[in-house]
Amino acid sequence: MTYIEIPGHVANQLRQGLTLKMGEPVGRLEQACICHRRERSRDLFAAAIEQIEGIRDLLDALGWEHVESDPEDVRIDLGEHSEALENGLGEAALMLRTFTKEGSPEDRAQAQADLAEVEGFAVTLRRLL
Repeated sequence: MTYIEIPGHVANQLRQGLTLKMGEPVGRLEQACICHRRERSRDLFAAAIEQIEGIRDLLDALGWEHVESDPEDVRIDLGEHSEALENGLGEAALMLRTFTKEGSPEDRAQAQADLAEVEGFAVTLRRLL
C-alpha cells in the first residue's frame, strides 16, 4: 500500500471538488434512466455508479465536512483512491481558477493561493502514481 498525506487546506478544496465532480456521474445516471427501456442495460449504469462510489469512499476517508480553522492533514491510500483523488483535484483546480477571476481582490488572492497549493499537491501526486 502506498499512502499520501493530503495537507489540510488541500483536503478542504478536494472535498469541494469531489462534491462538484459528483454531478457528472449523476447526470449520466439520469440519462440512463430516461433512455428507451430496450436500450437500457447494466453497463449504462455501472460506470456512473462506480464513479459515485469512488467519490463517496474518498469522502468517507477524508471526512465530508469542511474544516474552518487549522484543518488537519489526511492520510489516504493511493491504491484505493487514486482515480477519485485525481478527479477531485482537477475539479477543485477548475473551480479555483474561476474564483481567481471573481469577487473582491482579497477573495481572488486567496483563490490564487489555494490554487497554487492544489496544483502543487497534484504535481506531488503525479510523481507517486
